[in-house]
Amino acid sequence: MIRRVALATLLFALAGSGAELHGQMLSGRVVEEGRDAPVPGAVVELLDRSGDRQATALADSAGRYRIQPPENGEYIIQVTQFGYTTMRSPLIALEAEGTAALDLELATAPVEVEGIDVSVEREARRELGSLGLSPSALGSRWLDRDAIDAVPGLPPLSGALRSRGITGATLQDDSHALCVQFRRGTGCALVLLDGVRLPLHVALDLRLDEMGAIAVLNPSEAIPMYGQDAAGGAVLLWSR
Repeated sequence: MIRRVALATLLFALAGSGAELHGQMLSGRVVEEGRDAPVPGAVVELLDRSGDRQATALADSAGRYRIQPPENGEYIIQVTQFGYTTMRSPLIALEAEGTAALDLELATAPVEVEGIDVSVEREARRELGSLGLSPSALGSRWLDRDAIDAVPGLPPLSGALRSRGITGATLQDDSHALCVQFRRGTGCALVLLDGVRLPLHVALDLRLDEMGAIAVLNPSEAIPMYGQDAAGGAVLLWSR
């Protein structure tokens, strides 16, 4: 049976009672508090007693996550996502075997309009970091706000990717869908906007001036997060 917890409530009671989560692997979904709506892109972290990060996982487009500590022991579960209140549990004991099914709830938080563009880019960089990637490693496959605004005429997303050029990939001539194909990939790259997978025909009409950051992942970078659905790579978009 999968337990659903708001970290500020049930996990507090769980820790206070001396109960333990028996299972080295934690898996479940990150959802909005009081609803079943997934929170894609939420960062789930296991912190040690000193608050140092020991493991990180990124919730996929359905809010699913899997995270494994380096060893058994006591950990703090921390969940963060832009637009939500950061949740942090008390110490939870994780044993060395088995799997614990645990859904995590995040409460929404008001978003300040001032400085939103900086926050979007910071969030994009943080999500890439959780995948072991960085903008500098992506090179021309990363566009921040300044690079996006520098594209002449601000064409649709497809036009911007074509003019920018994608190392190791081509943008197929398709008037019905956005299809980025890597030479070492299979099929078209996934397209995700703010963590939500988009149909490729919808992605074709996205406006560049609505994007705050763009990252194009090759198949080897995308498959660990999105599975074989990302055998063609992934185009990650963050809206302004």
